Amino acid sequence: RPYLCAATRIARLGCSLPSEDVATTAAREHLEEMVREGLGRRRAVAARSKAASAELLGELRAAILRKRTPDVRLLQDLLKAGASPEARNLNDFDFKDPWVTPRSGHSEPDLQRPLSPLELLAMNTHSEAEVTKLIIARAIQLKADPESTSGHGRSRALSLALSVRNVAAAEALISGGAQVTNQVLRMLRRISSVEKRKNVEAALWAALSSRQTHANEDELLKQLWVAVHFGFVEKAVKHIEGHAMNHFEEPIEEFTRADRWVFTSLRRCTSPAKKSIEDALRQKLGLKMFEYIRAEAATHELRLELREAVMDRRDPDLELVAELLRIGASPDARDADIDSSDDGGFDTDGEE
Repeated sequence: RPYLCAATRIARLGCSLPSEDVATTAAREHLEEMVREGLGRRRAVAARSKAASAELLGELRAAILRKRTPDVRLLQDLLKAGASPEARNLNDFDFKDPWVTPRSGHSEPDLQRPLSPLELLAMNTHSEAEVTKLIIARAIQLKADPESTSGHGRSRALSLALSVRNVAAAEALISGGAQVTNQVLRMLRRISSVEKRKNVEAALWAALSSRQTHANEDELLKQLWVAVHFGFVEKAVKHIEGHAMNHFEEPIEEFTRADRWVFTSLRRCTSPAKKSIEDALRQKLGLKMFEYIRAEAATHELRLELREAVMDRRDPDLELVAELLRIGASPDARDADIDSSDDGGFDTDGEE
């Protein structure tokens, strides 16, 4: 046990100081030799790696709690010292050391779960973009798996990044090989900020185009909202025309709840052929149903934008708000959750 604590101090002496004089270097080397003699070379290397891993997690968690950029030099040195880029929980380490044990009682519930360095970087929205990209790229280079999960839920690093609208982390993870799945696309569509959403979309489709990800584009495009959102007009119109749906005299809530995202995607679509999709939907649904569902979708998107503006401490997009009100969004709607029903109707993909 004393040797493990000594290894922790050595990892800190060797990694966290911005500079070393001759005496400090000599002292560190002497301590390293003592640990090697006490533990044996192999166990000493393992102890140093374990200590560096614990400190890596501690620094990443501290950066989130203190709303700052992680110490990039410290992280690089810890990885160089043998920290595991796939370490998950400080409680996994068999020593208690106040230097590396996180404080308890914090209010961020997500940090109570075992999270990997990639997931912690994905969650830190206060980090400088370039630092986030640099550390994620380095971790993936050291064989960190952007697809790994903790067993305490399905959230992967990319999904976490999208859930907090961390564009830099999302771009770095996609570039590093994170897979584009239905879950990822569902998280993407919840981003209201046009600029953030477009940046992620550009990285996503660049990866798909270069076959950098193993995602099956045809499989993803079986979802109508995806085809509409990204302007795949032929696939979208074929899907609409092939769906067994007739005109209705009165709006049917059970149908519209499943298809709000299709209309949200239609509004967001920037394809020159967008009108072809809109015309197909009008013809399939009838004017009254079309207008009703569009207004329902606009109401939900309005709430999404206003909620995101509060969470991100920014002004609402006035141009977007005005457009949504113009197409029928209700300013008095309450307790509407655009994610409460994602299956059935036109937009059926079978995903839970």
